[in-house]
Amino acid sequence: MSNFVPPLINAAINNVAYPLTLTKTLIQLGYEPLPPSKGKKFGFIGKTTLLYPNGIAYMKHICKVDGVLGLGRGIGSRLVSDFVFRAVQDRGTASLNRLRNAGEPEDNSPKQKKEDSVPDLLEECAIESCAKMLAIVVSQPFYTISVRAMAQFIGREKIYGIPFITSVRVIWREEGVSGFFAGLIPRVISEILSLWLGKIVYYYMCKYVFVEDNHQVKALQPYGRLIVPTLTSHFTYPFALTSTIMAVNGSSLRAGGFPLTSVYKNWWHCLSDLVRTHDTARGSALFNRVAKL
Repeated sequence: MSNFVPPLINAAINNVAYPLTLTKTLIQLGYEPLPPSKGKKFGFIGKTTLLYPNGIAYMKHICKVDGVLGLGRGIGSRLVSDFVFRAVQDRGTASLNRLRNAGEPEDNSPKQKKEDSVPDLLEECAIESCAKMLAIVVSQPFYTISVRAMAQFIGREKIYGIPFITSVRVIWREEGVSGFFAGLIPRVISEILSLWLGKIVYYYMCKYVFVEDNHQVKALQPYGRLIVPTLTSHFTYPFALTSTIMAVNGSSLRAGGFPLTSVYKNWWHCLSDLVRTHDTARGSALFNRVAKL
């Protein structure tokens, strides 16, 4: 039972700012209920352009329509999704590490920790990738339901959410098994690419930036892990965006088809359309959101 405590805590922490997650998801799906207005592209500087209202105004609109509790729409499904993901990932990583160390003799004598090498880094990335991929596949049905639960704000539906009985029945009837894994491939690419890029970038930051010779810079090493996601998000975000869109696209929800969005043949078709329309960063920022009309 104690193995479930860390995933529960992790899921709770991940969703402390859930209203922002809900707002970001609705923006990713292309839903803009508030009209744009003229403003500076970078706040007080930059050329004048049309800007959508910021995330705070968007959340106020949600409260106006659904009340304050509306900011928690779909949170139950997301908590389950995050819990399942973390639980499977932790158990998978632990099992793979046991297999890796199975042939090594036990040595309880203290050893000086050696500097990590590139092969060690690649081995660590491979193990974490396998565990994460398994976690994504197992949690994807819950992830799909959680995104659709949030998307129901757009069309005012009441199909998806906890309990999952109705959600499972509708997906099975309308889309079959594939419906439970809508958006799976771009999500896998986003998560695994983020893992590898993050690990590699941080490794070389520790090797060439956070060096022992400069104690002031070395002291910043713990903050390096906070910087890495920002550096790698440019490459991974388009796939994460595609995953969110495809989790809803083609479903019976109003958010899943025309006139809000096109119905895509597959995730590659969706990503190609986002690239063509220069919209691969949609939802990545909650302020200074340039309107694409």
